[in-house]
Amino acid sequence: MFTELLPREESWHDSCEQCERHVERREGPKAPRHYQFVARGIAEALQAVGAGATYMRASRIARERARRFRFDRETGELRESDHGQLVADWVELFAPVVSELHRESAWPAEGSLLLDHLPFRVRALDADGRRIPAARVAFDIFCAVGYRAGRPRLWRAEAFSTAQPANWDAFLGALPGEPKRVVCDAHGGMLQAITERWPRAELHQCEWHLQHALERLLAKELRESSSDELEELRGRVEGALTGPAF
Repeated sequence: MFTELLPREESWHDSCEQCERHVERREGPKAPRHYQFVARGIAEALQAVGAGATYMRASRIARERARRFRFDRETGELRESDHGQLVADWVELFAPVVSELHRESAWPAEGSLLLDHLPFRVRALDADGRRIPAARVAFDIFCAVGYRAGRPRLWRAEAFSTAQPANWDAFLGALPGEPKRVVCDAHGGMLQAITERWPRAELHQCEWHLQHALERLLAKELRESSSDELEELRGRVEGALTGPAF
């Protein structure tokens, strides 16, 4: 009663696609306050990103549908943009509201919980101005995967500045409950947080990480001293760590 009317996007065809009636230029679909894009356009962009579209593509389509392109002030020339920051901002602002109903409220009580982290690297230079080959870690993304009806499901994902034990403890403590079994690699910070917060959980080393570590080890040995025995052993690595009886 005491709030002003929501702003509207101008009608471009003198008719509303939703209500099928004639509308004036001052009317049209509803938009969030102080926004240049309508709520329906934002929802369509979020849906496109959720289905696999890139930020750049979803942003461009949103601008085209809303006719929100910039113009050169001097020449009046249209400046089309492929930048994905538009939808990136929408994901940051609106995605938590959309996903709240589907967010897990507790750690899985049955099955295994898979934990891992991925460093997000950016290009960087050393003190002498030379490019660092492995780049620099800007932050780490922690991920947890559980199982529902035998199918894997992304349970939780969160970014942290480092992969220190305190951050892992915060990640594990974000949800109540305790899983029966945890599968992870041998990361020290992760293991410390798991043993302190979930002391009763079974802890298993990830077969995928062990296999790749063994492959890297054998590749190194072959580079230093090649032999037929090592070549034969390397060919059997794929099945060496498969299953609970390896």
